[in-house]
Amino acid sequence: MKKKLGAMVCIMVLFTPLYGVSADVGEEDSILINEDIVTSVMESEDGSIGIMSAGTRTSSTKTYGGMFSSYYAISRNEATYVQDYMHVRGRIFDSNGGMIFSDYDDQTHTREVSLKYDHGGNYYRNYYAVGNHFYQRSGYIDTRHETKSYW
Repeated sequence: MKKKLGAMVCIMVLFTPLYGVSADVGEEDSILINEDIVTSVMESEDGSIGIMSAGTRTSSTKTYGGMFSSYYAISRNEATYVQDYMHVRGRIFDSNGGMIFSDYDDQTHTREVSLKYDHGGNYYRNYYAVGNHFYQRSGYIDTRHETKSYW
């Protein structure tokens, strides 16, 4: 009986690390594959340069994936100052340039808006994500960016 119990304890100790590896893997195990980041300076509509005009607007699209995780993209708008309106649109294109997925998010009176998206499949070879970004704040020129990131 002691030998069986000892053998079972040894087996449990030896195989315990495998449970962590075989468990469901989440986003924390995803790796950044590629990214495209564009930053611009906020410009006043009247052309004046002041302290408030020194704010920036940063747009990014990042693609993630991994051996044990899902493939997805995140497109994000970030601004130094609160914007009246922000819009981000994310699209996924296949290797032939055909759009296979599209989604968007928009927010008012915020400094950040982001969108996480995937097309639900598991094939991403030569696919890419495109983010279209728009910023609007009264007294400033509207900004539009486009970012593109490959898997």
